[in-house]
Amino acid sequence: MQKYAFGGGTFRLGSTVCLEMLIAATLLVSPALVVPPARLVVVGPGSREVQVLVSKLAAAAGHGVSLVARDADIRPFNTLMYGEQQPEVENAPRYATQNTQIGMALGSAEGLVLCLAGSPVPPSTSGFATMLPYASRLKRVVLLSAIGGSIGNTGGLGEGDAIKRCEEEIFELAAGAGVEVSTARVGVLKGGAAAGENEAGFGLNRAAYYASLTSGGYPTPASQTAAKYDKETLGVAVLKGDAIPARSVVVRAQTRTSAAPCADEVSRINAACALLALLRREGPPLEVSLSSAEGATPPSDAEWDALLATVA
Repeated sequence: MQKYAFGGGTFRLGSTVCLEMLIAATLLVSPALVVPPARLVVVGPGSREVQVLVSKLAAAAGHGVSLVARDADIRPFNTLMYGEQQPEVENAPRYATQNTQIGMALGSAEGLVLCLAGSPVPPSTSGFATMLPYASRLKRVVLLSAIGGSIGNTGGLGEGDAIKRCEEEIFELAAGAGVEVSTARVGVLKGGAAAGENEAGFGLNRAAYYASLTSGGYPTPASQTAAKYDKETLGVAVLKGDAIPARSVVVRAQTRTSAAPCADEVSRINAACALLALLRREGPPLEVSLSSAEGATPPSDAEWDALLATVA
């Protein structure tokens, strides 16, 4: 008689009761969860650094990843992920730069990571309506959106209404196609490179990322703040729903060069990790808001799963 470990318990097949228990336990797993080696598409228009981070971390976890980008983005994105030398990396993300490549990537994708927040300009459209017809296998969308986006008050200059319109379009179209949408909400995004001894484990390539923030090779307040943030503010707090008040642009500017934890700020690393945790989460769609906390390392995958289970 064969044994199967399942959900922390061991079942002996051969009795009706145990078989029914196994079937019941299996039904608790959401058919929409997306785990490796499922294929993912990562697309903007939001934070390019978060798009790159999600792609790098998802590929390292075993996903097949296609990052929608321009041809001109390939070299700088590779540099942000792996450094100037750009070594050969097993299962590195692929780039979809042409319409045919994007269509093929969507056709095999089970998950879609859509970044709205962190765009340098207010997004005018999500583009989701164009993508969805090609994504016949799509199970779950995870959305990086802004705190206050549900009511159009993100604290930005005109961004709120644009984010709200994009969200409404995404939710309506996904519901019509039977696709789940989970949302991670963020305010100001800071840092993103792995500091200290942990560089190999997570984050953007440290040298390349900080160099991108310098001016003429010299440190700037932006590069200094990012480096400090990546050492001291890698903790995270997770709240259910659109739960954090967005400060105004003027008030946010007062903490622009601070690495101290702030309610409507969060590490780009934790934004990326939250999106992947929402992809693989068992259970119905979930909306969370992320806030920064002190910490020298971000939560592990297991800790992320526990955090989401706590707020669900």
